[in-house]
Amino acid sequence: MKHVISLLACSLAFSVNGQIKINLSMQTPPINEAVFNGKFLKAYQLYEYSSQRNFISPGIELDNLLPRETADLKLHYCLGFYYANSDFIGVYGNYNQNQLVSEIKTNVINIPLFARGSVKISELIDNNRMGIELGVVTTAWINYDLNEIASIKSLDVDGNVIGETIYQDRRNLVDGFGDKLNCKAVGGAFVYVNRFYLSFRMDIISVGDLYSNRADKAWNIPSEYSFYQLSHKEGRMKRTYSSITLSFRLWR
Repeated sequence: MKHVISLLACSLAFSVNGQIKINLSMQTPPINEAVFNGKFLKAYQLYEYSSQRNFISPGIELDNLLPRETADLKLHYCLGFYYANSDFIGVYGNYNQNQLVSEIKTNVINIPLFARGSVKISELIDNNRMGIELGVVTTAWINYDLNEIASIKSLDVDGNVIGETIYQDRRNLVDGFGDKLNCKAVGGAFVYVNRFYLSFRMDIISVGDLYSNRADKAWNIPSEYSFYQLSHKEGRMKRTYSSITLSFRLWR
């Protein structure tokens, strides 16, 4: 947390005309991902981790940092801090009637750093622009709770269940803020009029995934029965999002 406060202080120091915005984002898997996954909802398949719900992400942005402006064009930068508590779940079943369930509950701070280019919409409206933004978003985990259970069946020669072994484990896989970090490139479009700002953003490239190698040590579920381990092995733990952000400038 000390690093966040220091970063805020530095940002305010170099922002000549900086503006503070209170933001609220609604994040969801991209449309193309939802359509793709909808084609493969069949039994006995290794599902990808999926978000249990869309999630609201409140935050604050330091906008209009280091502005450069001509008659029509403007370039400036912004730095933000958003809180999110997203949940993920994965389920696996196979012909042996084994069932694997894995759930991840997280608390994170997303830290976007964007460059924004814009043009005026109208000369008749005061302080209005539309444009595009491109930058990186760093995710720092505060809490990362992994809960897994595996039901492994024993079958007779006719395929009937004659026994069941249950494996289960649950623990927090980070030691606090910044212990696990991920980074992704994000692009979007925005428009603002006076104090109000609206943007649509979509992840472009994600570096890293949901996996934490702390689950490798003393995990009570064998790796061949852990949905978490199987998903990592199959490369199915990257998450991408699109988001709509509504902001209110504290001053114009």
